[in-house]
Amino acid sequence: MATVFKRGKKPIWYAQWRDAAGHTIQRKTGIPVDMPDKTPKETRKMAQQLADVMEQAAKGEQTMDAMLDCVRSIAVANGMGKPMPSIREYLGRVPATSGESAEKNRQRAHKAFLEFLGSRADMRLDIITPALCREFLRWALELVQPSTVSQYRGYIAAALKRAVVEDRHLPSNPMDMANIGTEMRAMGIDKAGSKREPFTVEEMQRMLHDFPRPWRDMVAVSYYLAGLRLSDVCMLRWSSVDFETGVVSLREIKTRHERVISLLPVLRERLLTIRAEQGGEGAEEYVFPHMACRYQGQYSSRISTDFTGLLKAYGIVDTRDDGEVLEGRRHRVNSKSFHSIRHSVVSFARVNPQLTADMVRDAVGHTSEAVERGYFAAGDAAKAKVMDALVDAVKPAMPDCKTSVA
Repeated sequence: MATVFKRGKKPIWYAQWRDAAGHTIQRKTGIPVDMPDKTPKETRKMAQQLADVMEQAAKGEQTMDAMLDCVRSIAVANGMGKPMPSIREYLGRVPATSGESAEKNRQRAHKAFLEFLGSRADMRLDIITPALCREFLRWALELVQPSTVSQYRGYIAAALKRAVVEDRHLPSNPMDMANIGTEMRAMGIDKAGSKREPFTVEEMQRMLHDFPRPWRDMVAVSYYLAGLRLSDVCMLRWSSVDFETGVVSLREIKTRHERVISLLPVLRERLLTIRAEQGGEGAEEYVFPHMACRYQGQYSSRISTDFTGLLKAYGIVDTRDDGEVLEGRRHRVNSKSFHSIRHSVVSFARVNPQLTADMVRDAVGHTSEAVERGYFAAGDAAKAKVMDALVDAVKPAMPDCKTSVA
């Protein structure tokens, strides 16, 4: 059992004990002898409790966590400081974010972090270290796509920032020292994540002619305007369409780049039909007014989800492509989406020997060769031609194959 004594001009209780070799060890408890509303006898009792745990920890008979718990309990019981909340308690106190979508994402991130922690979620908030945060990122990368892990990290980092800045529970934000890119490289995960696949020719034909309206018209606008993104299709204005000169001029929502695209006759006829159904020129501001309204509202992400539902209903994507956990515990990302139309445009154009990569890149509006290359998929027919060419290339060098085996 340790002993305590006081030392200093403003005396503080010290702990003293002997180690296994018989050496005398002295350590400061940090508890003042004189405290408001406490007698020296009461402060000595507090110091004795702490001294005993310090001795046990030094001899390996008690964990450091137990010693820290003792310090906190003594401090809290005597009005010095405030109790450290558990991780689960603290995340439960984080104020809700504005917006239904953001709040849903925040709750999903917190739920994932608590699931990763398991029973550790009920331990003190200050057990969170940079190493634990990196472990969480690796755990999450096994389950979901990198973009989702990035979202998880952002919401957890924001919560821990409050613990540093506002509540003073942590000296620094441990999530700041956890980098997704580093963990992805260590795990051998491609930075691009899951690559979207282009639609086949048959699938594009079905979407252009069999899908219900306005979806088949939106697919046509995207495809015949060189892979126009869903956001630009939803927000396409009639003022951007010049039927006389035969061009469509717009500023892309994502990149803010100006684009001037030729208006193909097949699309021109569709657009004229849509305008007539709306009541003629000037009746509506947008080509797809309902979609424009949805895009500008709170539920713009559901437009893409609705399109994915159509792809499933028409058998173009697997009905399991809905984010459920499959083999390897990784959530499957929809292999095809509205953005796959853009991939299809690039892939269909690139296999045409009359079109160079620069021509395709300029038509689609890609800013670099590296970006455009990521959208290209040769397709089975083109790949078969490549394999045939490999066979043809070595034919002259191949033996007659009539040698008998003894």
